Amino acid sequence: MTRESHPGIVHALLSPDEPGPFKVLNPLAEKPILLVCDHASHRFPKSLGDMGLDPFARRCHLAVDIGAGRVTESLAKSLGVTAVVHNYSRLVVDCNRQLMDPGAFLEYGDGILVPGNRNLHPEDKELRSSALYWPYHCAIDEQVQRLKKAGPSPAFISIHSFTPVLNGESRKTKVFLMTTNGVPEKFFMKGQKSATALNIMATSESAGRGAAAYIAGPMSAKKVACFMPDYVIGKTTFKGYEAVMAGNGSITSEAFWVPVKTADMTPYLIKVKEYAPDVLFMGSWGGDAINALKAANEMGLSKKLKIFHFWLANVFAVGIPAEAMEGIWSQMFWYWNMAGFKDAEVVIATKAFSDKYIAAYGNPPDPYAMAAYAGVIETARAMNLSGSTGPAKMYASLMAKPDWAGPKGPATWRKDGRPMYKYATYIVEGKGPAQRSGQHSKYDYAKIVDAYAGKAFLPPLKELGY
Repeated sequence: MTRESHPGIVHALLSPDEPGPFKVLNPLAEKPILLVCDHASHRFPKSLGDMGLDPFARRCHLAVDIGAGRVTESLAKSLGVTAVVHNYSRLVVDCNRQLMDPGAFLEYGDGILVPGNRNLHPEDKELRSSALYWPYHCAIDEQVQRLKKAGPSPAFISIHSFTPVLNGESRKTKVFLMTTNGVPEKFFMKGQKSATALNIMATSESAGRGAAAYIAGPMSAKKVACFMPDYVIGKTTFKGYEAVMAGNGSITSEAFWVPVKTADMTPYLIKVKEYAPDVLFMGSWGGDAINALKAANEMGLSKKLKIFHFWLANVFAVGIPAEAMEGIWSQMFWYWNMAGFKDAEVVIATKAFSDKYIAAYGNPPDPYAMAAYAGVIETARAMNLSGSTGPAKMYASLMAKPDWAGPKGPATWRKDGRPMYKYATYIVEGKGPAQRSGQHSKYDYAKIVDAYAGKAFLPPLKELGY
């Protein structure tokens, strides 16, 4: 839902057929998050023409934060949160500057002269400010106050993009980066890894490594069919699987690759059935996982062999029919209900986090929500330990005191910027219709049965160049 604004007073700067100074996305959303994007647009008011700029200059990073507007709108839609987005170029008036700042009406930058801002009369500045600057900031304040009345003070997130080269020079600004989602394995390679970057979760290669170790160990498999989507996540998961299985001569494995956009998984699962494995290792993700497990259930495969899915998450697990989930084994980075797990501290920490999350958002947290929470906590710990927001000091403080714990359990930061968890992954068994209960039965799709606590989940540091 979008509400377009337009000032009540007619300003000479904007004509009636032009968009107002800002737009508000999801203006009635109540989640305590507010996104703002000051530099979302390269639009100029018709009354200002092209401000003396050529087409390139009107669309370069000096006029707009490239991509920031789309990212803001995408996040607002996917998260269901409110966003206030400016509708005009920062070269008309920069809403991320104080009005007395010379950069508010930029005359020159990055080798580009802005003729339309040269020798601006104070009345011209006031016209632009009253038409574009103040309405935007008033709209932001209005949304902050509305969200405060609805619940806790909102997280205020301002979205910008970054140009790597400014005024002919590469920008050397360093940042402390805490990623909380999956990243490529090369993210951690010595020589390629940023000196102040960390990752709280895992790579798909690690998911493959952990699965291989558990299938070869506790599951005691002898013959494994690897049902893999023929795109990046399948290829990297299988790469990790092969790395661990390479030294295991007692297990036979064969890969069955499923082409991109395959809707009917049955023909490929028939080949798996003919192979007669004792374990089917499934690397499908998202909608493909839903289709694959539905097809496997219709063929009755779970009654003939063990199915082990590489990495479940709420986002698609809730879309798998309960009948198709029953008896399916899988790895999970974490699960919101740890009832019955052997480590009481993990059970208590998980329940505390899940209860707070459900109270705030109404539904149980996804593993990725917990990863984001852990990333924020560790970022805050880095600031507290170092007494600084300097990237190098923050990173060094975590390396000096690498041990920490969260809802997932104890962990220790490694040299490559990722944690070695006591419980690398949790092993779950899918629940059928009769086993699900409670207010959140939709999310009650699995039960914790074990954890993988071995070292195979992460590659040795030596392999990464350390």
